[in-house]
Amino acid sequence: KGTAFNFGRNGIRGTPVMRNGKIIQMAGISGLFTGLGDTAKNASSSTITGPAGVVSTINPSDALMNMGGSALENIGSKLADYYIKLAEQYHPIIELNPGSIANLVFLEGFPLDADKIAEYEQRVSGADISQTMANFTNPLMSMMGGQTVPINPLANQLLPQLNAKAQAFDALRQTSPTVQKPY
Repeated sequence: KGTAFNFGRNGIRGTPVMRNGKIIQMAGISGLFTGLGDTAKNASSSTITGPAGVVSTINPSDALMNMGGSALENIGSKLADYYIKLAEQYHPIIELNPGSIANLVFLEGFPLDADKIAEYEQRVSGADISQTMANFTNPLMSMMGGQTVPINPLANQLLPQLNAKAQAFDALRQTSPTVQKPY
């Protein structure tokens, strides 16, 4: 889990591109197979409507074509469903202009060592949301009287400065009753 940003702005300007064109093309070809199979199946049988209802007969010389048409129709239908489901799983890729600077911030850590992956997956699957949210901190919480535990080096550098400014502002507010806290 993470986020990407550029020069302090949330998100990055880019062009969204879907890379599932080949998959959709294969779904279309599978749909053609379904249609060809249905056509072959219908061409090899004759349908008669009479007083007994609709009766479909297969000419013995066309039995092989009917069987092949049924098989092609079923396979084409299954393949089309498969490719459609596969295409639904794809997400757009954001293409950035060459030379763009992007800052990536991972909100949750993950192991890169193969030995620790199983332990990590077990820990993540058993964690509840309140415990996960407790790991994230807002450095501005100290200004509101909350307890903070910095989670990155930048917060370690900025937190003392924020605390000093908050204390200076509180001292100024106590000496001048017209100054209000902005938070």
